[in-house]
Amino acid sequence: MVLIARALMQNPSFLMMDEPTSSLDFGNQMRVLAQICALARRGVKRPYVHQCAAIGAALAGEDIVVVTPTASGKTACAVELALRMNAEVLSADSMQVYRGMDILTAMPSQEEMRGVRHHMLGVAPPSQKFSAAAYREGALACIADMRARGKLIVVCGGTGLYIDALTRPLGFAAPGDEAVRAQLMQIAQEENGRAKLHAMLESADPQTAARLHPNDVRRVVRALEIYRITGRTQSAQAAQDAKREGAFD
Repeated sequence: MVLIARALMQNPSFLMMDEPTSSLDFGNQMRVLAQICALARRGVKRPYVHQCAAIGAALAGEDIVVVTPTASGKTACAVELALRMNAEVLSADSMQVYRGMDILTAMPSQEEMRGVRHHMLGVAPPSQKFSAAAYREGALACIADMRARGKLIVVCGGTGLYIDALTRPLGFAAPGDEAVRAQLMQIAQEENGRAKLHAMLESADPQTAARLHPNDVRRVVRALEIYRITGRTQSAQAAQDAKREGAFD
């Protein structure tokens, strides 16, 4: 099972807790995890070690997903948890999957990893299109390997689509068709082209059109592309996904 820890922090305050967190309910456990992230963001290390140890004990046997805002200290938090839980880190970052972009994507350094093995970092060249479906396939292979070696898993990243791809039963659409996409993008370049595309989507898939702005050309084009290739709407696919049972809680 995967425990999702969405610690969203806005100038969090830190309150030292002496009591063991094994007796805390889920909400308070997540509060402590948020405090750990806050300390990691500030570069503080020693004061939160006992919190990590307590959470590791409280959530023994559970895999954890750490999802926090950019620059919130989630890497340091994930590494500390992994050290305390005999776990390894599975990255869920759509930019860090690319090789040779360490500085641009803030790839964790060896020093920051502190000897903890990380997965799904630098697995594709920048020239390759790396989809959420490709991420799920690679991530599931990593999870199988970690479990075979008796390791728990700390998923760490801020790409919501990758988290959903891993934890939710998403049925991914057919691969893109460059010719269809080019034709739709050509329409977008015409006078009032964006409005025309949105009207086309509204006719084919009113539900998806209702949630997309005409200026969101990339998503409008993708929704139309899916419909033209598969004959099914994006909203119908989402409704089918919602009925599936996922592999994780």
